[in-house]
Amino acid sequence: MSLTETLPLLATLAFFGFAAAMARGITLPPALSWVIPAALSVALLVWTLWSIVAEGLFGFWPVQTATLWGNQVWFDLGLAFGIALVFLAPRAREQNMRAGLWILMVCCSGSIGLLAMMARIAWLQQNRAHVRQATQNA
Repeated sequence: MSLTETLPLLATLAFFGFAAAMARGITLPPALSWVIPAALSVALLVWTLWSIVAEGLFGFWPVQTATLWGNQVWFDLGLAFGIALVFLAPRAREQNMRAGLWILMVCCSGSIGLLAMMARIAWLQQNRAHVRQATQNA
């Protein structure tokens, strides 16, 4: 099997493992709530940059427009990003983030921006929780 056949299978197994953990109520420890999405964002950014170098900036477009399945995946991703933003944008505004800029980044980079936005929100929430706890203990 080639790398482009193996990695999607590994990603699918990782996703199902994550989904099973979420279904059982397992959550990330607060200290990792921002680290994992940040690491995934960086990993996907590296993979994307490699893809851009190898296949061009718009190399994704022929894949998305060549077949009905390509269209379906495009629609599915757009809907998934929209759903994620419905939940993340209010949380971003609560943390005084410039939600519009983050949404623009998601529109331009997909999951790279979405994961980075999620990591930033989690980091800010964790940081503010530590500050609140420190002021209460003082």
